[in-house]
Amino acid sequence: MEGLKEKRTAAQHFVHGTLFLSAAVFFCKLLGLIYIVPLQHLIADRGVGIYNAAYPIYNIFLQISTAGLPLAISKFVSEYNAKGDYRTSERLYRALLVMMWFSGLLFAVIQYFGAPAYVRYFAGDNKDVIPAVQAMAPALLVFPVIAIMRGYFQGWQMVEPTGYSQVVEQIVRVVTVLGVAYAMTQWGAPVEQIAAMSTLGAFTGGLAALWWLVGTSRKHRPGVRALLRKSMVSTAVPMGRLLARVVVYAIPISLGALVVPLFNQADVSTVTMSLVHQVGLSQDEAMAQFGILSGRAQKIIAIPATFATTVALTIIPLVSEAYAVRNYAGVQKFAALSLRASILIALPAGVGLALLAGPTNIVLFGNDAGTAAIAILALSTVFSTLESVSSSVLQGMGMTVRPVVNLFIGLVLKVVLNLWWVPLWGIGGAAAASVVSYWVAAELNLYQMKRLTSLRLSPIALWGKPALATAGMVVAVQLWQWVFGGWMGADHSRWALALELGGAVMIGAGAFAVSAVLLGAVAPKEVESLPRVGPAVARLLRTVGPRGVQR
Repeated sequence: MEGLKEKRTAAQHFVHGTLFLSAAVFFCKLLGLIYIVPLQHLIADRGVGIYNAAYPIYNIFLQISTAGLPLAISKFVSEYNAKGDYRTSERLYRALLVMMWFSGLLFAVIQYFGAPAYVRYFAGDNKDVIPAVQAMAPALLVFPVIAIMRGYFQGWQMVEPTGYSQVVEQIVRVVTVLGVAYAMTQWGAPVEQIAAMSTLGAFTGGLAALWWLVGTSRKHRPGVRALLRKSMVSTAVPMGRLLARVVVYAIPISLGALVVPLFNQADVSTVTMSLVHQVGLSQDEAMAQFGILSGRAQKIIAIPATFATTVALTIIPLVSEAYAVRNYAGVQKFAALSLRASILIALPAGVGLALLAGPTNIVLFGNDAGTAAIAILALSTVFSTLESVSSSVLQGMGMTVRPVVNLFIGLVLKVVLNLWWVPLWGIGGAAAASVVSYWVAAELNLYQMKRLTSLRLSPIALWGKPALATAGMVVAVQLWQWVFGGWMGADHSRWALALELGGAVMIGAGAFAVSAVLLGAVAPKEVESLPRVGPAVARLLRTVGPRGVQR
């Protein structure tokens, strides 16, 4: 693989890989969030509820079988390649391909035949969900193999196959989902059948990603064969022991990745059950409410959370590098910067979305159902971003278990609060439970960070200036809405609301940016060391920022 031997420093390669994968992940998540709007128009809230109710159990099986493996195989392939032992790398890769295909087959069979029991006990006993759960089972045949191939390429320091395959997978998945939903809607199929068939997008997306990875593998196969012929070393380690090392390394990562689908599973299990048995809704009404929560509220608030996390996580490699060389001052600096960056983005995004929940909901989905839940859940953006970034900082310092434990504590709290609040406030109660749960998990992470790094960040230092800048944004947006409302009069059409929303977003973003710069929310010296964009941002801040922070 000639592309593996590029003359670039390890640091440059690491930064390049981080930025490339971050961009690919951000694109995929954004596309995955946007397509829910046309899907909701095709199959309505109940159909979206059925569609989303099938995903948590699939994601749980997927995370169990794949989550830690790309990183694990990447680590071991990289280690053996560094020793010139390419043969052992290939032995491990081929053995894992076979093992994970059988693993995927096992979980696919369990999901397909276990779907009725799962729905009975964990999805409110709504039998309309059973076909959707079963239709997703074939995807488990391909994704474990995809995970191994992605990790293998990353072990060769090739991040491009992973990024491109993720993009191909998501594009094909979205096209399949919307294409199937549109065609079956035209044929007059029942909503539950449309929702079930639409979930096949996970399988077609996986096949497309696998096709891309196989093509990339064939392209680089001659280079691998050449290196195998030159390999003078072959580690005499039994394959069973090698596989055991990989699995043991991957287990903590898989456990951490399980928490997010378990959060979603908590809503599937408790929201529909509480709405049916304690509120008195029919199963169709409860599923429509769940569709509003999962298809509107959770998807809308995920957009700013995804952006904030992607931006903030570009700082995490710097934390890992500083910690590895025991540069604890650097750890403190970059940990503080990552937290401040996440709050600086997530706080105005969350507050702004809560403020604009009504027009956003109507413009995207045609009515205001679930607006209160969207407004409440928007506030969880701040804490979910803070939890994600602080977890990554802790993992960069070698603490892989503690963030997982903290998030599991948040998960238990989420279940308890759902059972308490959903009967009282409906899906708004589930939204409030998410806010509190992420806040608790984030606070536990921050406590660990302060204990490990002696980080001294008072609430005023962390929240003060972003909060003031956010207040300026709120005033500007409210003023715009007052002026626009007087101008448009009684016109409350979607086009009028779209104009109001677009203007509010631009004015709010501009007001926040100006306020943040004038308040000195970020100092130039803090951002100078960021890869690529740091020096340019620092120069801009020195030019336009207040004199007190122009350092």
